[in-house]
Amino acid sequence: MTNKNIYRSLGGLDPELIMKAAPAEKVQKKKKNAWVKWASMAACFALLVSASLWLFVPDLGTSEHVAIYTSIKFGDVYSASYSQVNDMSNFEKLTLESKIGDLYLETETQKFYKIKGHDDIAQLIVVSDDGDTHLFRFSNMDYWESDVEPFNFAFVLENIFNVKNADDIKSIRFEKASFSKTDISKKVKVNTVTVTDDEQLGKLYEIFGSLDDTKIEFTKYIDHRCEEYLNGTLPLSIQTIRKVTMEFENGTSIELRFDPYYKNLRLKNTNSFEGFAEEDLNWLIEIADINMDHVDYGTVFDEFNEGGEEVTDRPRPAN
Repeated sequence: MTNKNIYRSLGGLDPELIMKAAPAEKVQKKKKNAWVKWASMAACFALLVSASLWLFVPDLGTSEHVAIYTSIKFGDVYSASYSQVNDMSNFEKLTLESKIGDLYLETETQKFYKIKGHDDIAQLIVVSDDGDTHLFRFSNMDYWESDVEPFNFAFVLENIFNVKNADDIKSIRFEKASFSKTDISKKVKVNTVTVTDDEQLGKLYEIFGSLDDTKIEFTKYIDHRCEEYLNGTLPLSIQTIRKVTMEFENGTSIELRFDPYYKNLRLKNTNSFEGFAEEDLNWLIEIADINMDHVDYGTVFDEFNEGGEEVTDRPRPAN
């Protein structure tokens, strides 16, 4: 068929048929454009989520540890240990150098900087000779020499966190210590108590600050297998021990463990501060809402009966 014949054939069509045919093509085009639009938006969203995860989700690496002997500030007898922060996000790593403040200490291979805008040394940015930059967080205090007078907790607060009195403390929180994850430990309900009252903060600062380090690295822990618990002599440590978080006005914080039965305040299972007066200890127990009575939460043993079922109710020894 020639072009002229095609033209004549189309010319004989009803104009309404042509008009009806036109919208179908237009709708089809809209549908196609809508699909492309939503696909593009989904791709952009996926890219945004991936970038956000890479930037802001913590990157857990291997644990490293470095000891800094601050002889300039602590004399020649005390040292402060710092552990590398490994849960930083890529964004925090990329911006770490911008947070470098005043130089605090320099060795043959490393330079230790304070965080910009901070007078404390709760965290230090460590720059090696090869240019590697890492963030380190205060871990514990130690002794450069063995035969020296012990330091008290106020010494740690002042020299590490630049906390010189109760006015520098924002809050002190007592909560359940999460060092045991057994089914029995999960049954133990502990109330979280946050102290913000100035008078109470002042008293807590005086009590905690006066405690001396005992150089003891071991502390007893009462769990569901201990005879003291089985006999009803002592309650579970998960019931009585409290995680204590002290938040300071300068934005730093320190995490401790308070054990009212063994009468100590512990830092990273390394420094054990003791010397509570009985009156102060009783006041702390009341403030932190600690139940010192023995509560029977049952027992769990890694034993199985003949049917292969775990034995969870082994008879208790007589009192």
